[in-house]
Amino acid sequence: MSTSAISSGTAATAATAATSSMSNLSGQTDFLKILIAQLANQNPLDGNSANPQDFIAQLAQFQSLSATLSLNKSFEAFSLSSELMQGTSLIGKRVDYTDSCDQAKQGVVSSVKIDNGVCKVQIDDTLVELSSITGVSSNDSAG
Repeated sequence: MSTSAISSGTAATAATAATSSMSNLSGQTDFLKILIAQLANQNPLDGNSANPQDFIAQLAQFQSLSATLSLNKSFEAFSLSSELMQGTSLIGKRVDYTDSCDQAKQGVVSSVKIDNGVCKVQIDDTLVELSSITGVSSNDSAG
């Protein structure tokens, strides 16, 4: 039984699966499972076994995937931190915003919260996403 055809097909499948699911950690796990299965089924006495260079290339692909996932996670954390700073700068300011019913409203921002990974500002009893804010002004007319 020749394992080189299986190994080559498996390598292509693993590379495709790994690159198509960059944001999905299970893609990383699947890639490792395929790689381990490939190694376990190799026969070192068979002249048709996978080339060690193919194995190194697969490891390099895995490392690249891992680095990309790590970079993506860092970027998401940076983005949330940036939104938190933007929201903090709005505390005490009067903002115009659109509510969930597309109604224009305004109010004074009292705090900033992260709700399910999304940065929101507290306006009266309402949590408002930063993307819903349409205008900002100083709160000179305190009432």
